[in-house]
Formats: sequence, structure tokens, C-alpha cells
Amino acid sequence: MVEPATPWGAVVAVLVLVGGGAWLWLRQRGLPGFGPLAPRGPAELVQRLALTPHHSLHIVRVGDQMVWIVTFPNGAVLHRVQPFSELVATMEAGTGGRQR
Repeated sequence: MVEPATPWGAVVAVLVLVGGGAWLWLRQRGLPGFGPLAPRGPAELVQRLALTPHHSLHIVRVGDQMVWIVTFPNGAVLHRVQPFSELVATMEAGTGGRQR
């Protein structure tokens, strides 16, 4: 005759599933300690902004340069390259890059 399973096996299985799901959820959110340890190459995605369902703006840092890439269904356009230090100075000045 087969012995009925103890409830402890089920409790451990549920805890493992909940813990794994929480770890994956935190990793997708990019919280410290749960994501990749370091960038894997010279380029780093700073931000992605969906303009429409088919058009996106990607801001990528490559070394000291900020590259803005606009993507659309038929391709992509490299829109602007700006030194990162210049971008920081513009943001600190509060002008947003516009002349007053």
C-alpha cells in the first residue's frame, strides 16, 4: 500500500514557487541585487520610450556619448549624438537645451 504524502512536501513546493516568482518579478523591475551585475558591453540602454505602438525612442549611452535612436516598422534613425557631460550641464542649467 502507498503511504499518503506528507503536507510538508507541498509546503516546500509552494514556498519554492513563490520565492522563484518573487525573484523573477524583482529582477524584471531592475531592483539592485536582482538584475545583471554589470553592463555586458560598451553600450548601455538608458531609457526606452514608446511613442506609438510602432514607434519608439531609445536613449543609449556609448562611452561619453548619448545616442538617440528612433525606431519604426521599416527601420531606425540615429537622431542625435551628444556628449554625456554636455547633457548633464544642460540638465543642471535647466534650459532643456533651448536658448532663452
